Amino acid sequence: MGGLPGGHGSLKFLVGKSEKDTNPPRSQILSPQNGATITAVPVQIKGTAEDDRGVAKVEVSFDGGKTWNQASGTTSWSMLWFPENGNYTIQSRATDTSGNVETPQGSVSIKVNVPSSPPVDTTPPTSSISFPAPGAAITSMPLVIQGTASDDQGVLKVEVSLDGGQTWLLATGTEAWNLTIYLPNGNYTAITRATDLSQNQESPSFKVSFTVSTSLPAPPDTIPPVLVVFYPQDFSIFARPEVPIIGQTEPNAKLTINGASVPLDENGNFNYELTLAQGENLITVIAEDAALNQAKVVLHVTYQPKVSPSECPFLDLIDHWACADITELFNKGIIKGYPDGLFHPERSITRAEFCKLIVLALGLETKTQSSETFQDVSLSHWAASYVQAAFEAGIVKGRGEGLFAPEDNITRAEMATMIGRALNLNPLGTSIFVDSSDIPEYARGYVASCAERGIIKGYPDGSFRPLGLANRAEACTIVLRLIKSASP
Repeated sequence: MGGLPGGHGSLKFLVGKSEKDTNPPRSQILSPQNGATITAVPVQIKGTAEDDRGVAKVEVSFDGGKTWNQASGTTSWSMLWFPENGNYTIQSRATDTSGNVETPQGSVSIKVNVPSSPPVDTTPPTSSISFPAPGAAITSMPLVIQGTASDDQGVLKVEVSLDGGQTWLLATGTEAWNLTIYLPNGNYTAITRATDLSQNQESPSFKVSFTVSTSLPAPPDTIPPVLVVFYPQDFSIFARPEVPIIGQTEPNAKLTINGASVPLDENGNFNYELTLAQGENLITVIAEDAALNQAKVVLHVTYQPKVSPSECPFLDLIDHWACADITELFNKGIIKGYPDGLFHPERSITRAEFCKLIVLALGLETKTQSSETFQDVSLSHWAASYVQAAFEAGIVKGRGEGLFAPEDNITRAEMATMIGRALNLNPLGTSIFVDSSDIPEYARGYVASCAERGIIKGYPDGSFRPLGLANRAEACTIVLRLIKSASP
């Protein structure tokens, strides 16, 4: 299924047991600390993760592992959390680029006790400049101004002014920040101001004076403008369609969000309300400076109206990001749960299970086999009729040497291949993913065509991770896209 035609050796090398990465990544929560009492929201959750082959994502749970929320970042990650009062146990788990999912090893227990009239954070952050040094003579461009900032509740942004505070330029980073800039010859005084998560703004006090004296003409400006989106975070899920896009760029830049021109204030701030379509949405924010250099931020957000507990067929799907999609498939009779009455959305899905999903989604006729098509799918195998129906429809071809490997977890490349064949898509010659060379040849064209149709998605770093494994929730979401794409 979704594999190379029989006898092709390269796939065996990719999936062979001796080459398979089975070591899970490791993650830890650095903040808040165990036993902490939280008296103000939002709470910033921070941590780290590591893996010898790369971390794909980090997720955080606040309910004992029933639901997981994706954090921003990988090896260094964070998340803003808006809890109600109560006691919470926070866990983290990482997934590596091979699809291995960490089993949470530890947890952080905290108490959230925000008073009905909570104390207002009025303490501003502080910032400083570490480079250039006071009195420095700068002889080459561009200049990279560097510094640090700190706040007990977290730093939102740092800005730098070189004209006495008339205009402010947004720096890159927060606790450790930098600003790359071209300056003509002259004397300058740089001042900084930081803003914290409670919108307290520092009164500039740290100043550094320096001189720029360069003998060479300034090189062409090839530095893209600084662009930061403060809200929403990547992979956010919303129960309402209206979402404000809040951020900042250079004051003189031109800004667009999903192609629409967005006004900026005198310091480059923007606040633009976007109406989401139900399901997954791609938000593309682009800033362009006078030299036509562009900076781009792409966000993946989902508008998923909440399914009431009375409508949710499985207890472990209440408040889960895929509840609505899974409920729709359940109501169509395409999926069922486990004997324990749960769906287990985070479990991996096998090749046989995904094959059955596609056959049921397309309404293909299943029939009793007279002989075995694949040596490892006996006539008594529970999925034999579904595998046979998919085989006869040209959706699966096996892994060669007469084998189907029904109990192997399905890879993302195999899943895209099955979807592409099911929809009779023409394989495309080029792929949008940065790791397209890692996609097996048999799947490359189908991955590209499915991505063009919006049926499959990549990761924020532009990769597809073809050998990564999908879980049951992700598989259901993709199958629902298949159904909608196949509908006239």
